Amino acid sequence: MKIGFDAKRLFNNFTGLGNYSRSLVKDLIRLEKSARFYLYTPKLKENNETKIFINENKFLLRSSKKCFGE
Repeated sequence: MKIGFDAKRLFNNFTGLGNYSRSLVKDLIRLEKSARFYLYTPKLKENNETKIFINENKFLLRSSKKCFGE
């Protein structure tokens, strides 16, 4: 199964909606182990909160340039 997710908050907010987004995606991957997640974000911030999404091969990152083929 392929799942697309608007990950703007996941990668760029570190309270409220960002925490919710990270928890949601982590829970979904536990429930659907065979799923591939396409995470769409205009910019990417790497830190301890987001490194699992950057380094794990179940997550495919797409920035706005990649999304639109630029």
